[in-house]
Amino acid sequence: MKLFSRFNGEGKDALVILHGLLGSSANWRSLAKRFGQHRAVYSLDLRNHGQSPWSEEMDYALMADDVLEQIDSLDHRRIHLLGHSMGGKVAMELALSSPQSIDAIIVADIAPVAYTHDFDHFIEPMLALDLSTISRRSQADTQLSRQVPDPAIRAFLLHNLNYDKADDRWSWRPNLEVLLNSMPKIIDNEPDKIPPNRQKNTMIRPNSTPSRPKSIRAVLKN
Repeated sequence: MKLFSRFNGEGKDALVILHGLLGSSANWRSLAKRFGQHRAVYSLDLRNHGQSPWSEEMDYALMADDVLEQIDSLDHRRIHLLGHSMGGKVAMELALSSPQSIDAIIVADIAPVAYTHDFDHFIEPMLALDLSTISRRSQADTQLSRQVPDPAIRAFLLHNLNYDKADDRWSWRPNLEVLLNSMPKIIDNEPDKIPPNRQKNTMIRPNSTPSRPKSIRAVLKN
């Protein structure tokens, strides 16, 4: 699958950024510009997210194949992967399936284990919104607040709400129904093993990114 990509910077080395569940490349625009001061940066929208195509199929092997297709089209000396949350598991999957294609991975806010929590309690309220009754984003925020009281979480979720001026209609960028149906595959996935030692593998614990971009830049230094 051809993924949507945002590009920043230049250089012989490239950093490919993979967002988390219900995120998008847009979440990384500010940091991507800063990282782009030292290398080429490609921020991808994973399948069923952002501006990338929708598909009825959703698992880590497919997402890793999508990213590999993008990487294979690049012409850089070295490729580093930075994956946040779900994107971190995609990076681990790719490191296991195609270790020759990347030189290092940075995994933030997730471990190579199965999880029990899911995003159903966010996706279901998003699907329940009657977008035909909304004329302003603030109205969606008010409706969503009944099930999602945290304003910071609502702001993150509503970043996925898109207004089409030509059609005068609101819609969700992510394929919410497929994400909801695929949740068992997303949270239960556990890589068979840690990515091979030939790569530089770095795990960044929660809350260290994106609020501390210097921690990531330090990892990328050679």
